[in-house]
Amino acid sequence: MKLSLPIDAIRPSTTKFYRRNKMMENQFNCHLGAKPHKFLPGQTVLAKDYRNSGEKWTQGHIICRSDNVVYNVDVQSSIWVRHANQLRQSSLPELCSNEAAILLHVLLDTFELPKVFQL
Repeated sequence: MKLSLPIDAIRPSTTKFYRRNKMMENQFNCHLGAKPHKFLPGQTVLAKDYRNSGEKWTQGHIICRSDNVVYNVDVQSSIWVRHANQLRQSSLPELCSNEAAILLHVLLDTFELPKVFQL
């Protein structure tokens, strides 16, 4: 039997590989009614947004899957990495930046406002 010393708390672990306990994971998922989430590249999703110390959902598109359950999501021209549990399928209409630019152009023309930027 090896005695545990305070220095042992800061030494790196000798365990090199972490193996998922599939049986425990299945039991946990079964007990809580968890369902596996699968998303395809290009699919519109809602990604959990942790900015500004709040939790909300922001619309984005799946770029690719980087791990079994981890996805890269394009949200507002930036790439977020989210676990499948932090994503939801979106039924919201897609926001198109081209349509917004056209509407802004029409608005500026309607009210005869100066165009200070290039569309």
